[in-house]
Amino acid sequence: MFSVRIALAVSLFKWEALSLARSARLANMPLADFIAHLSRLGIPVINQTAEETNKDMDTLAQWLTTADTLTDLIAQKKRDKDFDFFAEVNKLAKVPGWRYVLKAAFSVLEQAALEPDWEDAIDVVSFGQTHVKLLPYPVPECIARLYFCCEASPTLDTPDMDNQVWSAVHQWLGLPYTSGWGPYDDPEIVAIMQRMAREAKNISADAAKQYNHCVE
Repeated sequence: MFSVRIALAVSLFKWEALSLARSARLANMPLADFIAHLSRLGIPVINQTAEETNKDMDTLAQWLTTADTLTDLIAQKKRDKDFDFFAEVNKLAKVPGWRYVLKAAFSVLEQAALEPDWEDAIDVVSFGQTHVKLLPYPVPECIARLYFCCEASPTLDTPDMDNQVWSAVHQWLGLPYTSGWGPYDDPEIVAIMQRMAREAKNISADAAKQYNHCVE
């Protein structure tokens, strides 16, 4: 089973926040295996500049701290019905900033194994929806991820969740709430969701290979 660390490592490398070597280290994978994993996902391997590489350690530490803390908050929310989840998320966002919190939330949404936590991650994204300039990916990528998760998870395919996602999306797109825009009418969003489906299939196949290797 792929951990959130691998999903986070792939995302940070894909969007040039970490170098190849640091991303492989974050994923706890040998460099060759990580490169092969990126290849299966259709992500080209590009070397970063020395200046970008020098920023890796601080960036990595902050990503990991925020991701681990958000995971703990989600777990505590599930354990304690009186837990003030959003107050704690707001406290977390004040330290590293919403950029890190939103990235941690999207990292959860990128991991199929964390589907039980997707609703909480979408709650976090919706809570921080006004910070559009701090989104970890381009707006179409973020929109596609939200709708892809809602489509992939039966528990999220509800009118209430659709309204919650739309409350964020209409702000990101600068559209009125009553707009007739829909994700399946937008060719760019559809293309990204199709790519995500292919990536999910590749990850599942790769996970199966690793499982078979372990039980041999």
